[in-house]
Amino acid sequence: MRRRLALVFVALAVMLAIGFLVPLGRSVQSQARLRALAGAQSDARGVATALAAVAGSTGELPGVAEVEFVLHSFESSGLLVLMADGSLIGSGPDDAVAVAAAATGSVVAEVADGALAVVPVTFGGEDGQLVVTAFVDDDTLREG
Repeated sequence: MRRRLALVFVALAVMLAIGFLVPLGRSVQSQARLRALAGAQSDARGVATALAAVAGSTGELPGVAEVEFVLHSFESSGLLVLMADGSLIGSGPDDAVAVAAAATGSVVAEVADGALAVVPVTFGGEDGQLVVTAFVDDDTLREG
């Protein structure tokens, strides 16, 4: 009888531990993903805001030098700017250009090996649009 009671107690303890630890692990993973995506969105919006400030102060579309300066000031890898003429400044995944070109608004898209935060910036008309992307790799999304 004691042996059976002990086995029931151990089984109950294991079930309670599993019932607590599995949801906790999923929650930690979810929080890590959300934190990484929020960081990418924040970086992309920060670059977009800085480029808008440059355009506002100069009255012209930011050039390559201004964009490079803004990107270097963020000290974040995975930032890419698609210029109005189609040229690229920064670094990012291969499919970032396709996602950025298709974006009509601020989005987060799943791409190969991670996620991409896309923020378009329009200056005066369709000719003056830049698209800022921030890439987060799968390892960072799962970190935690």
